[in-house]
Parts: sequence; C-alpha cells; structure tokens
Amino acid sequence: MAFAFGKTGAATGSIKSIKALKKLSEISGRNREEVGRFIAWLKEQRDYSPNTIETYRKAVEQYHEYATEFSTESVRGFLQALKESGHSPKTMNVKLNALMKYSEYLGTPLAVKRQKVIRTLNTENVPTEKEYTVLMEYIRSKSERHYLIIYTLAHTGARVSELILFGIRNILDGD
Repeated sequence: MAFAFGKTGAATGSIKSIKALKKLSEISGRNREEVGRFIAWLKEQRDYSPNTIETYRKAVEQYHEYATEFSTESVRGFLQALKESGHSPKTMNVKLNALMKYSEYLGTPLAVKRQKVIRTLNTENVPTEKEYTVLMEYIRSKSERHYLIIYTLAHTGARVSELILFGIRNILDGD
C-alpha cells in the first residue's frame, strides 16, 4: 500500500483497491437459516434491545445478498459496495458492528477497520454570549429558582435527569 507523490502532486505507485461485491440474485437457504440461528443466539446469549436485534438481522441479511461465505475480504467488498452506492460512513459502521457480532457468533476473526465519520458542529441554535446574558438576567428577574436550575445546567453540562437527582446532601457531602 505504498505510494508517493510526484512533482505534480499526483499519486504514483500501487495502491491495493478493494473490489466491490456485486449483488446476488437471492440469499441462499443455508445463509437464511444461519441468520436465524444468529438472531436466536443474540436473544439467548446477549442483552440487546429488539431494535438492535432487528438492525443486526437486516445488516447480516443484506451482507448475504452480496456474499455466500463470511470472510474479512468479502466484508471489505460488501462495505465497498455500500460506499459506492452512496451509504454514509455512519451507516456503514452500523452494518459493520452487526457483522463484527456475527463474526463473534461464527467464531471467524474479522479484521476490518471502521469508517472515519466526519462530524460537524452545528452552532446555529447556540446563543451568543450577549443573548445568553440577556436571557439569564430575564430569568433571574422572574424566578431565582429557575435561574439557578438553568445556570447549573449550563455551567456543569449535567443532564436534566441528573439534576433532578441532585440534592442538598450532594452539596454537603461534596459529591
């Protein structure tokens, strides 16, 4: 996987590319049965929510729409096919999580890295410092209690559910 950049900035050398798998006409009966056993294993051995189990079932079935056998190379080809069809890195990682659990069930090692997810911070709904100050002054003029609640949430990062559990004993104990 070595490559270098020439004077023009273009990459030179050889890079091993991953070939995308082509979709099969249907899932084999053997693989459909294997998916069923995998789901039963998840329900018996693991504590997963019904939504997670359904997500894993769909991902493994989708994988078997592209591959009959399970291997690192075929998983990479499946992910490449997803990428080429416009799936986001986040979606691909959800499917990869399912396939990693499936590999654990099969006892087959899987050496595939997760896709990098580029996160962007949306600050459109974040008030400016001036807006925050005006808001806090207004709240304080109406209710000292509400002011303290919002101040505590804003300055600690606590969740509302955590704040509800917070009591005078926490202050006295230094928790």
